[in-house]
Formats: sequence, C-alpha cells, structure tokens
Amino acid sequence: MKSEGRRFTRFHVALGFVVIAVVVLGIRSENAATEVLTARRQGNVTPDPMLAQSIASAEMMSARDSILASSIPTGRDPFQEGTVRKPRATEPHPVRQAAPAPKPALRALLYDNIAPMIQLGVGEQISGWLHKGDQFQGWTVVEITSSSVEIGRSGERVVLPAW
Repeated sequence: MKSEGRRFTRFHVALGFVVIAVVVLGIRSENAATEVLTARRQGNVTPDPMLAQSIASAEMMSARDSILASSIPTGRDPFQEGTVRKPRATEPHPVRQAAPAPKPALRALLYDNIAPMIQLGVGEQISGWLHKGDQFQGWTVVEITSSSVEIGRSGERVVLPAW
C-alpha cells in the first residue's frame, strides 16, 4: 500500500514540475514578446548582428537580381495594366517542302484458301490484319496471292512481293 502512495505522490510531484515549467516558459515568452512590441512601437529597435548580416546578404542578392533583371528584355507585367510585351524581330522561317508520301510495304502475309490476310506498313504506321477490299492510309487491298499483294490508291496500282 505504501508503494502505491509513493507512486501517486511521485506522479503528482512530476506533474507539478511540468506545470511550473510551462508557466515559467509562458511568462518568459510573454515578456519577450512585450519587449519586442514595445520597442517597435517606440522605434528604438537594436538589430541583432545575425539579422543585420542576413539583411545585408538579402540586399546584395536584390542588387544582383536587379542587374539580372535589367539584362532580360522587358515584357508584360501582369500586375500593371497597359504593359505590353515588345515583339522581337524574328528571322523568316525557311519554307519546307512536303516530304514525299511514304511508299507502302508488305509487313506480313497470312495466306490460305479461305481468308488470306495481310499487314501493311506506311511510314511508321502498321495496319491491323486486312482482307481483300479493306483500306489503310488510302490504300485498298485489291488482290492477295501466296506470292504477292496488289494494292491501289486513286488509280495507282502497286504489286508488293511476299519476299
């Protein structure tokens, strides 16, 4: 029974120390805040040396940024009305001629007597399985034999060998 009382007493003593520490720290923080605010109202703030050094480095960075900003062409300021970006002089782009249309190529041929199928490749694109009469990239499958495929587009006919 005595040990339970001691634990209970020790707990209360520890709790008392924690409460006293919190109260003391709270009072010190309030006093520090009151001092700073009073000094600011009166205008007699003595700068901390570390604060003065960080302000000086911030001023140096600001000066360096202003030098950088002056070297960059001015543009529209989104925070001020009426400022418009000055157009830059541009060189005319050379006229590119359209590349010739890629020729179709036979990628796969699956031949049987019931439903022969092919796959065509035009440039980088490859068709799915096509049967006679199907179209891909404007090309129509005209005829499929075991050794070649005939395709056509707008009157033009091309025979693609199987090998």
